[in-house]
Amino acid sequence: MQIEKDILLSVGATVGIMAVFFAFVWMPNHRCLTMTQADLLAVESELKTELVKVEHLSALSDEVKRIESQLKASDKILGSKRELGKLLRTFSTELRKHGISDKSIQTQSHRREADYIVLPVTLSFKGSFDGTFDFLKRLEQLSNPMHINRLSMKRRIDKGEDLIDVRVELNAFFAPQEGG
Repeated sequence: MQIEKDILLSVGATVGIMAVFFAFVWMPNHRCLTMTQADLLAVESELKTELVKVEHLSALSDEVKRIESQLKASDKILGSKRELGKLLRTFSTELRKHGISDKSIQTQSHRREADYIVLPVTLSFKGSFDGTFDFLKRLEQLSNPMHINRLSMKRRIDKGEDLIDVRVELNAFFAPQEGG
Protein backbone atom coordinates (compact mmCIF):
# COMPACT_ATOMS: atom_id res chain seq x y z
CA MET A 1 0.00 0.00 0.00
CA GLN A 2 2.83 2.25 0.71
CA ILE A 3 4.08 1.70 -2.82
CA GLU A 4 0.71 2.59 -4.22
CA LYS A 5 0.64 5.70 -2.11
CA ASP A 6 4.15 6.65 -3.27
CA ILE A 7 3.19 6.05 -6.89
CA LEU A 8 0.05 8.17 -6.51
CA LEU A 9 2.06 10.87 -4.79
CA SER A 10 4.69 10.76 -7.59
CA VAL A 11 2.02 10.89 -10.28
CA GLY A 12 0.25 13.72 -8.45
CA ALA A 13 3.50 15.65 -8.05
CA THR A 14 4.32 15.12 -11.75
CA VAL A 15 0.85 16.31 -12.79
CA GLY A 16 1.19 19.30 -10.43
CA ILE A 17 4.63 20.19 -11.80
CA MET A 18 3.27 19.85 -15.33
CA ALA A 19 0.26 22.05 -14.46
CA VAL A 20 2.55 24.70 -12.94
CA PHE A 21 4.89 24.44 -15.96
CA PHE A 22 1.95 24.68 -18.33
CA ALA A 23 0.37 27.64 -16.49
CA PHE A 24 3.50 29.67 -15.74
CA VAL A 25 6.01 28.77 -18.47
CA TRP A 26 4.39 27.27 -21.56
CA MET A 27 1.21 29.45 -21.73
CA PRO A 28 2.96 32.84 -21.38
CA ASN A 29 5.63 31.80 -23.88
CA HIS A 30 2.97 30.47 -26.27
CA ARG A 31 1.03 33.76 -26.03
CA CYS A 32 4.26 35.71 -26.60
CA LEU A 33 5.13 33.48 -29.57
CA THR A 34 1.63 33.93 -31.06
CA MET A 35 1.81 37.72 -30.68
CA THR A 36 5.33 37.76 -32.13
CA GLN A 37 4.15 35.72 -35.12
CA ALA A 38 1.24 38.14 -35.66
CA ASP A 39 3.66 41.09 -35.43
CA LEU A 40 6.00 39.35 -37.86
CA LEU A 41 3.17 38.87 -40.37
CA ALA A 42 2.22 42.56 -40.06
CA VAL A 43 5.84 43.63 -40.53
CA GLU A 44 6.23 41.29 -43.53
CA SER A 45 3.12 42.82 -45.09
CA GLU A 46 4.41 46.35 -44.45
CA LEU A 47 7.82 45.34 -45.81
CA LYS A 48 6.24 44.03 -49.02
CA THR A 49 4.39 47.34 -49.42
CA GLU A 50 7.61 49.31 -48.86
CA LEU A 51 9.48 47.00 -51.22
CA VAL A 52 7.01 47.82 -54.00
CA LYS A 53 7.63 51.53 -53.32
CA VAL A 54 11.40 50.98 -53.37
CA GLU A 55 11.16 49.07 -56.65
CA HIS A 56 9.22 52.03 -58.06
CA LEU A 57 11.90 54.40 -56.74
CA SER A 58 14.55 52.19 -58.28
CA ALA A 59 12.81 52.48 -61.65
CA LEU A 60 12.58 56.25 -61.18
CA SER A 61 16.25 56.40 -60.25
CA ASP A 62 17.13 54.47 -63.41
CA GLU A 63 15.01 56.89 -65.44
CA VAL A 64 16.74 59.90 -63.85
CA LYS A 65 20.15 58.39 -64.64
CA ARG A 66 19.06 57.79 -68.25
CA ILE A 67 17.85 61.38 -68.61
CA GLU A 68 21.04 62.73 -67.00
CA SER A 69 23.17 60.77 -69.47
CA GLN A 70 21.05 62.13 -72.34
CA LEU A 71 21.57 65.65 -71.02
CA LYS A 72 25.32 65.13 -70.76
CA ALA A 73 25.38 63.78 -74.31
CA SER A 74 23.26 66.64 -75.65
CA ASP A 75 25.00 69.48 -77.40
CA LYS A 76 22.02 71.77 -76.89
CA ILE A 77 22.44 74.13 -73.95
CA LEU A 78 19.79 76.52 -72.67
CA GLY A 79 21.85 79.70 -72.48
CA SER A 80 20.93 82.89 -70.67
CA LYS A 81 19.09 85.65 -72.52
CA ARG A 82 22.27 87.71 -72.19
CA GLU A 83 23.73 85.41 -74.86
CA LEU A 84 21.20 86.68 -77.42
CA GLY A 85 23.77 89.06 -78.94
CA LYS A 86 26.21 86.19 -79.37
CA LEU A 87 23.53 84.11 -81.10
CA LEU A 88 22.59 86.96 -83.46
CA ARG A 89 26.28 87.54 -84.29
CA THR A 90 26.61 83.81 -84.99
CA PHE A 91 23.65 84.01 -87.40
CA SER A 92 25.26 86.97 -89.17
CA THR A 93 28.70 85.33 -89.31
CA GLU A 94 27.31 82.05 -90.64
CA LEU A 95 25.24 83.84 -93.29
CA ARG A 96 28.35 85.72 -94.44
CA LYS A 97 30.45 82.50 -94.41
CA HIS A 98 28.01 80.83 -96.77
CA GLY A 99 27.98 83.70 -99.27
CA ILE A 100 24.49 84.85 -98.38
CA SER A 101 23.58 88.49 -99.03
CA ASP A 102 20.75 90.95 -98.40
CA LYS A 103 20.34 89.52 -94.93
CA SER A 104 17.94 90.79 -92.33
CA ILE A 105 17.72 89.52 -88.75
CA GLN A 106 14.75 90.64 -86.66
CA THR A 107 13.81 89.71 -83.12
CA GLN A 108 10.39 90.12 -81.59
CA SER A 109 9.23 90.45 -77.99
CA HIS A 110 10.17 87.46 -75.88
CA ARG A 111 7.59 85.19 -74.25
CA ARG A 112 8.20 83.88 -70.76
CA GLU A 113 7.17 80.28 -70.18
CA ALA A 114 7.35 78.37 -66.89
CA ASP A 115 10.98 77.25 -67.19
CA TYR A 116 12.36 79.13 -70.17
CA ILE A 117 12.11 82.21 -72.37
CA VAL A 118 11.02 81.99 -76.02
CA LEU A 119 12.43 84.61 -78.37
CA PRO A 120 10.97 84.70 -81.89
CA VAL A 121 13.58 85.51 -84.56
CA THR A 122 13.04 86.07 -88.29
CA LEU A 123 15.91 85.66 -90.74
CA SER A 124 15.45 86.89 -94.30
CA PHE A 125 18.16 86.54 -96.95
CA LYS A 126 18.98 85.55 -100.49
CA GLY A 127 21.67 83.14 -101.60
CA SER A 128 22.56 80.13 -103.67
CA PHE A 129 20.94 76.80 -102.98
CA ASP A 130 24.22 75.31 -101.71
CA GLY A 131 24.95 78.28 -99.44
CA THR A 132 21.41 78.24 -98.06
CA PHE A 133 21.50 74.49 -97.49
CA ASP A 134 24.88 74.71 -95.71
CA PHE A 135 23.64 77.61 -93.56
CA LEU A 136 20.53 75.66 -92.50
CA LYS A 137 22.66 72.61 -91.64
CA ARG A 138 24.93 74.85 -89.53
CA LEU A 139 21.90 76.42 -87.86
CA GLU A 140 20.85 72.94 -86.77
CA GLN A 141 24.29 72.31 -85.24
CA LEU A 142 24.34 75.42 -83.01
CA SER A 143 24.35 74.75 -79.28
CA ASN A 144 21.32 76.96 -78.57
CA PRO A 145 18.02 75.09 -78.67
CA MET A 146 15.86 76.42 -81.48
CA HIS A 147 12.69 75.44 -83.27
CA ILE A 148 12.02 76.48 -86.85
CA ASN A 149 8.35 77.39 -87.12
CA ARG A 150 8.31 78.32 -90.79
CA LEU A 151 10.75 78.08 -93.66
CA SER A 152 9.84 79.58 -97.00
CA MET A 153 12.00 79.61 -100.13
CA LYS A 154 11.35 81.18 -103.49
CA ARG A 155 13.59 80.72 -106.52
CA ARG A 156 14.52 83.75 -108.57
CA ILE A 157 17.01 84.67 -111.25
CA ASP A 158 18.97 87.84 -110.42
CA LYS A 159 21.50 89.15 -112.93
CA GLY A 160 21.77 85.71 -114.49
CA GLU A 161 22.37 84.12 -111.07
CA ASP A 162 20.07 81.35 -109.78
CA LEU A 163 19.21 82.50 -106.22
CA ILE A 164 16.75 81.62 -103.50
CA ASP A 165 14.86 84.15 -101.36
CA VAL A 166 14.61 82.59 -97.90
CA ARG A 167 12.60 83.48 -94.82
CA VAL A 168 13.17 81.53 -91.62
CA GLU A 169 10.91 82.08 -88.62
CA LEU A 170 12.27 80.38 -85.55
CA ASN A 171 12.03 80.38 -81.78
CA ALA A 172 15.25 80.54 -79.78
CA PHE A 173 15.05 79.31 -76.20
CA PHE A 174 16.88 80.80 -73.22
CA ALA A 175 17.02 80.17 -69.50
CA PRO A 176 15.20 82.75 -67.39
CA GLN A 177 17.50 85.24 -65.68
CA GLU A 178 17.96 85.00 -61.93
CA GLY A 179 15.59 87.30 -60.09
CA GLY A 180 13.68 88.26 -63.24
